[in-house]
Amino acid sequence: MQKKILFYISFALVGNFSTSAFASQANNDKGTIYWQTYHRPPGIIKEGTEQGSGFVEKALKLIIKEMPEYKHEFPIASLTRALTNIKLYKNVCHPALYKTKERQEYVAYSEATIINPGNRVIARKGTLDEIAEGNYIDLKKLLSSQKYAFSLIKKRSYGQVVDDKISKHLTDSKSQLLASTELGTLFHMVERRRVDFTIAFPFELNYFIEKNKIKDDVFVSYYIKDIPKFTLGYVACPKNAWGKEVINKVNRVLKNVKRKQSYKEAVTSWWGNEQFTEEFIHFYNNRFLNH
Repeated sequence: MQKKILFYISFALVGNFSTSAFASQANNDKGTIYWQTYHRPPGIIKEGTEQGSGFVEKALKLIIKEMPEYKHEFPIASLTRALTNIKLYKNVCHPALYKTKERQEYVAYSEATIINPGNRVIARKGTLDEIAEGNYIDLKKLLSSQKYAFSLIKKRSYGQVVDDKISKHLTDSKSQLLASTELGTLFHMVERRRVDFTIAFPFELNYFIEKNKIKDDVFVSYYIKDIPKFTLGYVACPKNAWGKEVINKVNRVLKNVKRKQSYKEAVTSWWGNEQFTEEFIHFYNNRFLNH
């Protein structure tokens, strides 16, 4: 218990950018990139024996290996905090962020660094049977029904198409937006019937099931109708001179490193069989490598 208390105190001090040493460092140290991330397995794993083995982390390591002119720091920060610091033009970047219309006002993006399968609607088996269409869910229809309670991570983007579908429902009485960055909290809420569904990547659910030894017949994952099968993530930095300089360097590195087998192995870590489908291979070779 004492260790947990000390961890939360430390986390709070890191997050309090107005009083911490990080605030002045991130403003003034032009030679340091503060990669702000949080524990979000299996993309980013900040805890346990698998720490550092997330697929976002593996890809980032290959990128920053070619950027020795910068010092690289990895402070823990929620997505909300990272976006706030980017808005404030601090010397912070995020290694794998979705592009959205709102973010493009203040974020400078690299070429694609991460590829993900499309987000899925996650529910307990049987909960959404009357509205599901086989393995698919019409998300707009689901939300408009006002029948099902859901919970999402506050400020998380699910890709522009999904964001547009959910934007009008974030203040619904059936919605719960969590400031927590721990996806396990959302899955537990679904498992315990506190909400009817959430939205997440399939590998996030697979990781949760494996690590918590959940039975295979508890959850069901639905494809969302009318969204791309795969989505892209990008290095994101402030839209100022410093941030654009970092992005230009990242793009130069990506031209070479992204075509290596080691990079493909990094970004598909924890994917399971989904990386071997024809659809994925075609998208990877024809879109991801050229975007």
